[in-house]
Amino acid sequence: MDLFKIFAKNFIYGGLLLGVILTTIDIIKNSQSLVGFYGFMAGSFFIITLIQYNYIRRANHKLSSQFLLHTISGGIFWVLLSILLFYLDYKKSNETMATITISITIACFTILYYYALQHHAK
Repeated sequence: MDLFKIFAKNFIYGGLLLGVILTTIDIIKNSQSLVGFYGFMAGSFFIITLIQYNYIRRANHKLSSQFLLHTISGGIFWVLLSILLFYLDYKKSNETMATITISITIACFTILYYYALQHHAK
């Protein structure tokens, strides 16, 4: 199977699923009484992880444990980012500053994590 066919299949599958999920969230967010539920849905977007897990398990079952271990690391990092974003909101940071701070934090930690994995693999 060539790369374009793989990409097209995954793009359509992922795009449709993501479209349905984002539409649902977009409807929910407009209700003041459901804003907490909206936050929960956004914070527990586990369906993507489940799709990735199933894909990796089918492609190479031996890699699924490694994927899940690093998913836990990513989940812990996500919690720390959420706490940082909550703190920035509490301190009344503007959206631009919060976005820049979170983006820089993600970039730095992603690079550090990548290099730590490369060093560990040697």
